Amino acid sequence: MSPQAKKLVFFVVAVVSLAVALRYALRGLAAVTAGPEAEVISLLKAAEKELPPVSVPAGQLLQPHAMQYGRLNVQAEGALATVVSTLDLDGKVGDTHVSSLGWEKVGFDRHAGVWAPSAGWAPRLAAALAVLEKRRVAIEQGQEAVLRSLQMPGQALGDLGTVWTQWAQLKKRRYRVEGWYLRSEPDRVAVTEEWHLEGDSLERPFDQKGRTSLSLVEVNGGFFFENGVL
Repeated sequence: MSPQAKKLVFFVVAVVSLAVALRYALRGLAAVTAGPEAEVISLLKAAEKELPPVSVPAGQLLQPHAMQYGRLNVQAEGALATVVSTLDLDGKVGDTHVSSLGWEKVGFDRHAGVWAPSAGWAPRLAAALAVLEKRRVAIEQGQEAVLRSLQMPGQALGDLGTVWTQWAQLKKRRYRVEGWYLRSEPDRVAVTEEWHLEGDSLERPFDQKGRTSLSLVEVNGGFFFENGVL
């Protein structure tokens, strides 16, 4: 390569490097001048493309296949910010399909000038799924006391019904949830659950599929079933 060609190559590399550095500098400057509201919104829009997993208590992960935040309302003060929005999400927890639409509230905090979600990208949805999973395990393992504890505080803890009487007698019970379909409002979450129950009864093997409508209400930061757990 001739000296002239080498100079040309070095010149092109220098120009490209300068352009990249300038691009990131301008991006940082734009973030500063735009304020925390714009920074937080840009993070949510990036999450829509990157589809980060949502941690659900009990070691589960919700893996989104599609997610979209809408009607964003950002409140920021100091190093804290809160976004109230709608969230349209489709994904899976293990083998269970999850489809959710409605009200969500995402908190952010800032460390060393960088904003990040303080409790995940969909904390309200994660909390609702955690209670639904706790109910599923309780049904499968016959934990009647746990099922009663998931009912609304102050609600009469009477008989769980003939359905539970039948299910509790099954041996080798396996309760699988094929789908959770959630509609979230500020004061409650309506859930449709598609389930598949298998086990052994005294007469014959038991194999049944069904669909149950459930209603979750938030009380003191936790979710409880409003109109029964079955």
